[in-house]
Amino acid sequence: MHHGEDEFFYIIEGEATFTLGDQVVHGKPGSFVFLPRDVPHQFVATKDSPLRMLLGLTPAGFENFVEELGEPAPSLTLPPPGPPDMEKLFALAKKYNAEILVPAAAS
Repeated sequence: MHHGEDEFFYIIEGEATFTLGDQVVHGKPGSFVFLPRDVPHQFVATKDSPLRMLLGLTPAGFENFVEELGEPAPSLTLPPPGPPDMEKLFALAKKYNAEILVPAAAS
């Protein structure tokens, strides 16, 4: 959840399901999805095909979060999938006025 930026997605290829608070939005090519600040949100690709989107945040600045979180590619190939560095993710989210919301454990 971003506290300082609004976020938007424009879907170019593929499909995604967005959750904005209690609202669910299904996006397909040509869809524009707006995610206002201070509203918990997530998105998931809904097909096995590639998902390409244009992403924007306003005001600027959150791109620095993405730059700090990333790592230089060791080669011109996709890296093997693996879990993110959660300690780094939580620390950077706090630095950039955002929250990573983790679902409560099922009882």
